[in-house]
Amino acid sequence: MHSHTAMRSITACLFILSTAVIALPAASALEEGQKFKDWSARCETPKGAEQQSCYIFQRLVTRKDDTYLPVLHVLVGYITADGKPGLFATVPLGVSLRQGLKLSVDSAEPVSFGYSHCNNQGCLGALALSDELIARMRAGKQALITFHSGAQQPVTISVSLQGFTAGFNALR
Repeated sequence: MHSHTAMRSITACLFILSTAVIALPAASALEEGQKFKDWSARCETPKGAEQQSCYIFQRLVTRKDDTYLPVLHVLVGYITADGKPGLFATVPLGVSLRQGLKLSVDSAEPVSFGYSHCNNQGCLGALALSDELIARMRAGKQALITFHSGAQQPVTISVSLQGFTAGFNALR
């Protein structure tokens, strides 16, 4: 269960996300474009900020004819004012928002989380990561993120956890 303070902190951070720019604490061990197997790092300096911010991410796409369409964009970093780690998942527009999203690691029980908003990039859900969930992600092989299509059908996307531990460790 998320604490009320953590959820308030995540909500405060979502304004930044609406422009697709994520501000996370700078990480000295992380370099722009650095790869951690299936995870990539990105660092940027948000408008008005003095310090560079970094996160790790995966962008998953599907191919339709000769076009690649985004299916899921997952970001992980330290996002709350109290320094707790979090996960952001952006899914395509047109999904059913009512059911929210679910995250499970390997065969573990899924954790539910809701959408905060949609913009021209897609619909965004935010999840504060507990120590237990981070430990599962570090030890796991894959995370499964489930959302529902506009036709109310569940869509489950597999996210590789290869390189997650090294990338996550580099954020601190």
